[in-house]
Amino acid sequence: MNLSRMQSTLWAFALAALSVGTTAVLSSCASPPVVTSATPPGAAPTARATATPYKLGAGDELAIKFFYTPELNEEQIIRPDGKISMPLIGEVQASGLSPSELHDSLAKAYATKYLKSGSTEIQVTVRALNSARIFVGGEVGRAGAVPLTGRMTLSRAIMVAEGFKATAYTRQVLLIHAADDGRPEVHQVNVHDALRTGAVDPVLSPEDIVFVPRSPISRLDLFVEQYIRTLLPFSMGVTYNFTNGVAVY
Repeated sequence: MNLSRMQSTLWAFALAALSVGTTAVLSSCASPPVVTSATPPGAAPTARATATPYKLGAGDELAIKFFYTPELNEEQIIRPDGKISMPLIGEVQASGLSPSELHDSLAKAYATKYLKSGSTEIQVTVRALNSARIFVGGEVGRAGAVPLTGRMTLSRAIMVAEGFKATAYTRQVLLIHAADDGRPEVHQVNVHDALRTGAVDPVLSPEDIVFVPRSPISRLDLFVEQYIRTLLPFSMGVTYNFTNGVAVY
């Protein structure tokens, strides 16, 4: 095969790939994102609009106050094993519980053996949320752990991670959340519409994972770079950028 015929064949292949990629982009933009999860068929959830109750974790700082027996007052940091040590009752599981659940657990433990009925008024205060974080990955400026402060939505978490890269597919961002039974829920969120039209922008909970995938058109650019341009032993005499079109010089 001569050089001219090889160039024609390769360009025909590239243009065919471009046509397929463009069709995929247009069809994905035209159809609404599908919400998927680990729940059985027929029970697919919608993306969460409100946060679940905060669950304590290792590193959180607690102040525990006993109104009628102040000598038992404690300031505790939840250990890596998820427990705290309390006077008289010893080891108490704290990680994985909400503050109100920890309150109920302490009240029950002290009422059973040590405190008289009616004297177990306890207040559990979270002084520092050192375990509250979420994880952002994929096509963002800075992937990694992000501190969860205040009422953080998915789009705000992406902004904290220095925003989207140019190659990001903002219409189907994945939000992975642990359900109450421990199973993962995977939601596809249209962040493009959330930022522009006020569509659903889920509130995040600790340990949530946000993943921003590559756009189909950027994957096509990468395919051409890896399997066409770098394999040719000569200059094609053109520059290409499928995001902005093909320019021939």
